[in-house]
Order: sequence, then C-alpha cells, then structure tokens
Amino acid sequence: MDFPEKVSTMGNFDFWKGELKKMNKRNKIIALLIPILIILGGIGKSEYQLATGEMWRFKISGYDPRDLLRGHYVTYQVEFDWQKDKGVCSDTKDCCLCLSRKKDSLGSTKVSKMSCSMAIDRCDGLMREEYIKELRKYFIPEDQGKALEKVIREKEAEILVAISDKGYPAVRDLLVNGETWSKVMKD
Repeated sequence: MDFPEKVSTMGNFDFWKGELKKMNKRNKIIALLIPILIILGGIGKSEYQLATGEMWRFKISGYDPRDLLRGHYVTYQVEFDWQKDKGVCSDTKDCCLCLSRKKDSLGSTKVSKMSCSMAIDRCDGLMREEYIKELRKYFIPEDQGKALEKVIREKEAEILVAISDKGYPAVRDLLVNGETWSKVMKD
C-alpha cells in the first residue's frame, strides 16, 4: 500500500515549499545566466569577425561633433568610390557592394552594387548593403572626443573595416593619415 504514502507526501506543504525554493533558486540562476551568455556570445562573434574578417579601407568625411559629446561616437559619411553601375540591384534583400582591390589614383577601393550571388564570383570582397549604416559610427573615449574631432577635420581620415566572408562589416579602427587614431593622439 504505497499509494496512500505518496498521497500523504504530496499533501505535505513543507515538502513542496522546500522543492519550490530549490526550483526558484535554480530558475533565478538560469534567468541570470541566459542574458550574460547572450551578451558574451555577441561579443565573441564580433571579436571573431574583427580577427578573421578581410580588411578594407574606406575614406570618410562629414564628421558630426554632436554625437561626440552625447554618445562618445565619431559619426561620419563613408565616401565610396562608386563605379558606373551604381544602383544596379533590383532586390534590396540580396544587394551587396562589390569591392575591388584595384585602386584608382586616389587610392580608394572601387565599389559597385550587384546581387550578392553575383558578387561572390565577380568581386575581391563583398559587403551586404543593409549593413552600411553600421559603418557610420566609431566609439571613442569621452576625454579625447574634441581633440580627435579637430585632428580628423584637418587631416585625411579613413576607417579600417573587417568584412566577414558572408558580407557583414565591422569597423576595426579609425585611421588618420594612414595611422591609428590612438597613435596620432599620442603624438
């Protein structure tokens, strides 16, 4: 007659209260770990892309000092060296920038638009068009914002971009006259 014993155990409130506390503690730990693991995964993905992505340089202009003060970012426009077929891309979800290592007399990377499926075979590198907006900001320390803004307005500035094999870009560094901004600021 084991059945009545189980029924009496199930009715024991103290037993269930203890089990509930164990579950709550475990659930709290899991609830705390999940966001931390998601954040760490995102950081790991970004760091992997920066370490393994192919490096490309793009000239920048039009610096916005307001974001320097508000968000500690330098914001700018990327000056792509567009080729004659700019805008040739009918499907916006499958549109990539075709990057060519053949540089013109100005030294800029040649860029044209085409479908990503075509760009894989024809280009030295490709970048998905929908991620261009992610290239327009670069984080800098708050205390160097005004000085850096002045330096990049007076000299030639570029961004160094790591682009994954699937076309996802990440800004690796801000260059001033070909040197990293941090080195220029030390000098």
